[in-house]
Amino acid sequence: IFGEKVGRALQHIHEKNGARFISSAEIQDFTGESNMVTHVHLTTGESVACDMAIVAIGSEPCTEIYKNSPIEMTDDNYIRVNDRLETSVENVMAVGDITEYPLKIFNYDQGIRCQHWQMACSEGHHAADTILHKLGYNSSNPNPHNERALKQEFYTVPIYWTTQNKNTIIRYCGYTTDADNCIIHGDLDGEFKWVAYYLVDGYVRACAQSQLDPLSSEVAEVFYQKRNIRKEDIEHDMYGYRKYLNIKINSK
Repeated sequence: IFGEKVGRALQHIHEKNGARFISSAEIQDFTGESNMVTHVHLTTGESVACDMAIVAIGSEPCTEIYKNSPIEMTDDNYIRVNDRLETSVENVMAVGDITEYPLKIFNYDQGIRCQHWQMACSEGHHAADTILHKLGYNSSNPNPHNERALKQEFYTVPIYWTTQNKNTIIRYCGYTTDADNCIIHGDLDGEFKWVAYYLVDGYVRACAQSQLDPLSSEVAEVFYQKRNIRKEDIEHDMYGYRKYLNIKINSK
């Protein structure tokens, strides 16, 4: 998600703090004593001593119960929903990590999976608004909480953040799985103060940054306003997107 250059920089930060990365290897088995793991054995023949092993193998959707139902699913068992977060069965909604949904912010109509908690929260809000709309809460009988959402498809900007090595915080906004260019401003090797823009066909579709708040929030606002940030806007100026903002920026 961050690209090779940012990934390498993160790896170096962890290595400076004592972490060791072993690539091109798979786990063969675990051994231990007294019901405690003591060693991880790799297919390379290396044995790594340890007090604890965290097995990060990802997850699969728990949707077996729906396999023989009328609800449309993907080949790998995710539930397909439309831009109102409604399944193929009328009046049945689905939200969260088990769903595949259109992302209107960049016209991803084919369906995506963006499994961040912020997205799940947004989906829950919008599904509730869809239900209210079906119950008759519309412009003539408004929902006082969020009348605007009753009239629109699911529309939000994915936002993600991570804290690495105690004090290193990275913030990310947007969405792309097929970036063909990455433009980086700042320092990845020293103070780790930087921004990376991820582009598809000459347009920014996501950005990540560290120690440059509120840059990613501003970029997310540009995305939300349906403005396209072009390569030439940010190629030589990390803040070149600001000309598209419809809000006033108070910079220090």
